[in-house]
Parts: sequence; C-alpha cells; structure tokens
Amino acid sequence: MLALVPPSYQSYLKGVVADGFVSSDGKIKGAYSDSQMPLLDMHIVLQDGTMKYDGFPVPLSQMNGEVVFYSDLTNDDISYLQIDRFSAKTPKSTIQTKGKITQLFTDIQCDLTSEGDLELSEFASMIPADMKTKLNGRVSGQVTSRFSMLQIEKMQLEKMKLAGSVSLIDFRMVYDTISVQTDDSKVDFSLPNALASAKNRRFVSAKVNTKSLVAGMQNGTKAYLENGLISFESSDFRDSTRIPEVVCTFRLDSVSASMDTIQFAVQKPVGQLEMMPRKGNVMEPEVNVTFDSGRLVASAESGTGRMNNVKLKAYYMSDKVQPKMKIQYSGENLEMAMGPDSASMNKIELNADLLNDQSQKDVFLQWQANGFVKVDQGVISMSALGLPLEIPSIQMDFTPEVFNIKESKLKIDRSDFSLSGKLSNVISYFRKDSLLRANFDFVSSNTDLVQLMQLTSGLGDTTQTDETSTGPYMVPKGMDLQLNVDVASASYGSDVAKDIKGQFRVKDGLMVLDDFDFTTPAARMKLTAMYRTPRKNHLFMGFDFHMFDVEIGELLKIIPDVDSIMPMLRSFSGKGEYHMAAETYLDSLYNPKKSTIRGAASVRGQNLVLMDGETFSEIAKTLKFSKQTFNKVDSLAAEFTVFKQEIDVYPFLIVMDKYKGVVAGRHNLDMSFDYHISVVDSPLPLKFGIDISGNLNDLKYRLAKCRYAEFYRPAARGEVQNRQLELRRMIREALTQKL
Repeated sequence: MLALVPPSYQSYLKGVVADGFVSSDGKIKGAYSDSQMPLLDMHIVLQDGTMKYDGFPVPLSQMNGEVVFYSDLTNDDISYLQIDRFSAKTPKSTIQTKGKITQLFTDIQCDLTSEGDLELSEFASMIPADMKTKLNGRVSGQVTSRFSMLQIEKMQLEKMKLAGSVSLIDFRMVYDTISVQTDDSKVDFSLPNALASAKNRRFVSAKVNTKSLVAGMQNGTKAYLENGLISFESSDFRDSTRIPEVVCTFRLDSVSASMDTIQFAVQKPVGQLEMMPRKGNVMEPEVNVTFDSGRLVASAESGTGRMNNVKLKAYYMSDKVQPKMKIQYSGENLEMAMGPDSASMNKIELNADLLNDQSQKDVFLQWQANGFVKVDQGVISMSALGLPLEIPSIQMDFTPEVFNIKESKLKIDRSDFSLSGKLSNVISYFRKDSLLRANFDFVSSNTDLVQLMQLTSGLGDTTQTDETSTGPYMVPKGMDLQLNVDVASASYGSDVAKDIKGQFRVKDGLMVLDDFDFTTPAARMKLTAMYRTPRKNHLFMGFDFHMFDVEIGELLKIIPDVDSIMPMLRSFSGKGEYHMAAETYLDSLYNPKKSTIRGAASVRGQNLVLMDGETFSEIAKTLKFSKQTFNKVDSLAAEFTVFKQEIDVYPFLIVMDKYKGVVAGRHNLDMSFDYHISVVDSPLPLKFGIDISGNLNDLKYRLAKCRYAEFYRPAARGEVQNRQLELRRMIREALTQKL
C-alpha cells in the first residue's frame, strides 16, 4: 500500500516505517496522477500493525484500529480522519484512543478520547528541554483532549482542552528545583476549568486523592502527605504580568515537612487556601526614552519594541504587585521545631486573610494578617524563655496592628495565668515606629514572681546582653503594657502573698504598681510604686507602702532597712500600722544609695509591748514602771522624714504604764542619736524631760527641761500624705511624657 503513494506525497510519510494488515471499503472518485489525487472516502481496518516514526520516541506494535479517512490529500477544509477505535502498545505501555483529526495538511487538529497505561520514562524525550521537567513512573486512566500539533510544540496550554482522570503509580516528577513523588495517587483534572468557582479560576482545576505524596525542593525542603484529598483551581500561573488566582482545599490524615532547621508535623489538617492579586495590582509600564540626533535610546527591565515612528512597549513588576491570601485551617497534634525552639498543639483553628509586602525585609513584616485563631493544649519551648510555655487554651482575633485576646490560659512552670484584652501597635513596633501597647486583665491562681521577672528582664532592650538575667531586674523597653491584676497567690522566693489586686504598668523602661492590695502572713498591705532602670547599677524606686495589723518583728524582716530609719521599733512587739512613702536610687543589689533617700513614714500601734534589753530599758527602770521586763505601750503614733542620711522624728505621743511622753529628735543612718523625751503626764508631781544622745553602743541619758506643755498632744503633720502626692505627681509625669 505504501508503495502506491505517488512520489509528490512521499514527504508526508518521511521518517515513517510501518507494517501490518489493512482491509478497507469505500469510494474513490476523481483523477489520479503524479500531482493529483482522487477524493478518498474510505473505511479502513488495521490489524497487527507496527510503526516507527522519527518524531515519536518509541515504536508502536500490536496496532489495531478502525478509521474513516475522507480527503483529497490536498484540501484541509474537507479532509478528516475519524478514529472509531485504535489501540497500540509500546515496549512498556498500552494506548487506546478514538476521536477525530482534522487540518491534516497544515496544523493538525486533534479531538480525542484516550485511555492508556503508560511508562512515563518512555516518553521523556517528548518534553521540551526548556521546561526543565523529568517524569518517571506509571500513569493510567482516561483523557479527553482537543489540541493542535503547533500548540503541543509551543506548549500553548491556554488554547488546549484537556480533561481526565488518571492514576499515578510509583510516580516522580522533577520540575526545575521542585520534585513530587507518590506511590499511589489519583488525579482528576480539567484544562480549562469548566466548573470554576470564580471567573478568574478557569485556567485549570485538579483534584488529587493520594495515599502518600512527597514534595521537595533542591534546597532540602521536603513535605510528606498521607491519605489526602486536595482540590486545586487556578488562573494561568504562567502569566508573569499578574499574581495568579488560586484556591486549594485539602483534607489529609497527616502532613510533615522539613526545611533547613525547621521541622513541622500535623494530624488531620483540613482547610482552604486562596491566593489572589490585591486590588489594583497589575503590571505597570515603566519606560525611559530619550532622543539624541534622531537616535532612540530606550531602557526597560523587560519588554518588546519596534522601530516604526518609534513605538515601544515594556513592563516591569511593580512593588505594588503583591498577593493576597485567605486561609481556613484546622488540625490536630501539631508539632513544630526551629533549631532549639519547638511548639506543639493538640488542636488549632485558624481563619485569616494575609497581605504580602515583599518590600519589607523582615519576614514578619512581609505577611500582614487579619483573622481568628484558637489553640488548645499547646506547649512552646524557646531558648529565649528558658522554661516551656504551656497554653491550655487561647482564642483571639488579630489584625496586623491589634491582637484582641478573648480568652487565654497560660502556664510557665509554677505560674499559671489567663490574659484577656488587646495588644496593639504590633506592626508599628516591629517597624520601630511605635511602642508595643497592651491592656490586659491578668488573672492567676499561682504566680512565681522570680521566674516571671527572669523571663521578662531586659525584654526589648537591644543594649542588654545575656547577663541581664543574673543582674537586677531591668524593666522591659519599647512597650507600654498595662495589666489589671487579680492573683490568688504569688511567691517571691520563700515569701508568699495572697489576694493580690491592682494595676501594673510598664512603659519603656518604667514600671508602675498602682494601688496594689495584698495579704501576707505578716500583714495586709497596700502598695503604689514606680521603678526605673536606666542602668544596672543606678536603679530608681519611688514607693508608697502601707501595712495594716503588722507584727513589728515581721515588719523588720520584710523591710530590714526600717530599723536603720527607726531603730526604736526594735524595742517593741505587737501589731501596728506602718506607712512609708519614699524615693531612692539603688545599686545592682537593690541596696539604697543613702545619699539619695527622700521619704516620710509613720508608725501607729495599740497595746504594744516594750521589750527589755533595748533602747528604753534604762528609762523603764529609772521611772519604775510596774514591770521592768514586760511593759505595755497603750498607744504609739509617730511620723518621721528621711533626707539623705538624716531622719527627723517629729513629736509623737507614747502612752506607757502611767506615763505619757512626747518623743522627738533626729538620728543618722550611722546610728547616732539626738532625741528628747518630755514626760507630759505621770504620777510624779513634776514635769521633766530626758535627752538621749550617742549611739546604740554608747547611749547617754540626762535630765532636761520639758519642751512640751502639760497634756500636750502632737498634731499629725501629714508628711507621708505629702510624699504620696509627690509620688503620684512623678508617676503621672513619667507616664505622660512624650518619648
């Protein structure tokens, strides 16, 4: 049969070596010569055919088919090949097809429905080299297709129509630096996407049902998927003038991935990921053109141009062309690790919109998110924290600037707490445009203050080193944090406080405790304080400290420096009220710098006991108190001020036994004294005074003229209240000053 083809048509068969048995019936009408062929209308049956063709990479055997051939071998408009059935084998594959082929003599057009079981390595040479793609494994299934040979040659996918369902067995694809491998997967696809969920996703759709899938990149990045169902729709991702519009939904049993030092694994992830261009993000022209003596000089990053009255068209990828992404996600048993840091979560739900800004260098700034997240039973371990952070639960809405925490329960070692409130200026803080601001309700059943201080000391201060945790507490910088505190129990070393309520504020290196109420085994207390840490060895503290029903002995344990300021307290036992407002600079061991102390204090007590062996023992003996070793002080109300190293004790009344005395004077922090006691009411028929001077090792007593009138009662001077107001003023100015 081939020998009968005229020489002028032999070019159509160039490179073809064929054999087999053909039977036919039909009509042949027209003239036949070296340059002319009759009109053929033939029904042809092929049996046991073989073929080799230079343009096809593998030989075909066991070719069987039935076709209708209608052509004058010249005219494309009337010529066609109708394939009613065709099957063939290669050395490792089988092929079946049916359909119609037209335009036989120019750009061949195919409209076929094909089935096959293909060994992909046989067809590797058909893939253009510039696609940088390698395929291995077996593919079986059915595909409907409509394409031309020119479209295949130029890979004009946007002009083709392809749809089908195929199974991949031991499949491996390498595209450039990306590889995909699966042992057993099924892929349904459509090009174009006839059932697109949106008009901009009509280019392609695919659905992958896989038992196992491995994807990787040349840089070591790998991802593993098990028992997954993944659906995909997209616009033409080859269009370099715009961000593609993509939607991907997924449901898997498990996913794990690794990249460099990052490890990731999750069970039962379900969700949807969308990517699209941000509104108004398209390719923008940027052309620079100048003329010099009629010569055109043009520049552009990429483009085309022609010289015809000078027309030039060029495009560049604008910085404004950035993707927008949406993600809905839920998963279980999440495990992540990045170097020494790790995180695990029992459950996580995420619903977010993400905007990409590649002009930012920091990864955190490149992706700006709006959405909602919920986490159950999470644990985060970070080398920077030192202790694992447990997250029984957290729920929050978030934007790039604001995290609105609706509910959170956290635990760090011996501390557990819940936070609710807002964290704002997040992106501005990372851009170094603003302080990080927060306003939270902080509720805790147990808080270890030492641990929390170690974790937060020096936070946000880039000038500090790792030695920060071993020195004094350095107040965090770069943030304005306010906590409304409600703590059932807090420990500081071996000391414990309960029922703590108040407002805690940190503002760029300044810490303020406002109206803190709490109870210790020693007393009920109230504290307002400010603490500033400009340098490790130069710390500032201002405080208003009020203790109610405090044992004098416990007071001296809690504030050891009190007996330097008011040493007479060592002579008393019993409960009283102590109030002090002061300011001072401290060294790195929290020792006050005595030359900087400014303050005022008051002590009040009822039914105290004057103990033997201390300052007033000699006085008790001289005045013949009823019990020299156990003398009851009915009342005590004293005020004093501290300036540098001098303590002024203002006149106060002490009622003891049958005596009432007014005490006043001054002493220094080196424990030298100059006191006067006026006895203003006593069983004795005379008034007298006692001057006391010297130090604790060498006290001198002498009788003196009484300085105060009979029945004199000192009026309160309000020195502590004045200091309270001064502290409030300092706090207000420190918090409101512009940074």
